[in-house]
Amino acid sequence: MSPQETIRRLAPFVTPERLERFRAVAARRTRQVTVVLENLYQDHNISAVLRTCDGLGVQDVHVIERENAFRVNEEVALGASKWLSIHRYRADAATPDPVAACLHRLRSMGYCLVATLPRAGALSVHNCPLDQPVALLLGTEMTGLSEEAIRGADVAVYYPMEGFTESFNVSVSAALFLQALLLRLEQLGQRHPLNTEEQDRLVAEWLTRSVRHAEAILR
Repeated sequence: MSPQETIRRLAPFVTPERLERFRAVAARRTRQVTVVLENLYQDHNISAVLRTCDGLGVQDVHVIERENAFRVNEEVALGASKWLSIHRYRADAATPDPVAACLHRLRSMGYCLVATLPRAGALSVHNCPLDQPVALLLGTEMTGLSEEAIRGADVAVYYPMEGFTESFNVSVSAALFLQALLLRLEQLGQRHPLNTEEQDRLVAEWLTRSVRHAEAILR
């Protein structure tokens, strides 16, 4: 069933205001920036990043699970995962190296892989190249990105700090980096919202998740 037909069938089960809200939010979504979370283990950090992505209009989140499983704390996320496209990469027989699988997929989609590193030699996020879509790589708590992820990145960036500590909490880092990148894209006229077909697909997905017994109604 096409997204348009799904919308037509499910729209009567939400208020006109709710449907208009879905359309307005979808119109501000972007895939010009995406986030990669590598092996995070604290569910409140994962959930805070999801909430930030939803709030800033970043539609896609890529989650690499090695030792640590992806878990959402709904008291922190406040339902954000319901509105995002979450892509998971787990180690199994078919995908022995989830880091390589994630980076390969993003590069094949045209993304510049941007590692976040608090070290000399990295560019300020305010100078990050924006001539192609950006995949922002954020590493696990305490140790940060793996060497494999760092080697696989196209460029490394840091967020300028004024104090003695060398890094922010990962969820704070995500918010700061994303805000800086999205503000620059907005100023350059390069935020690139989703096209009409992608917006309809999102609205159809959101309706399906929101309407009770949606699958039965569609059948």
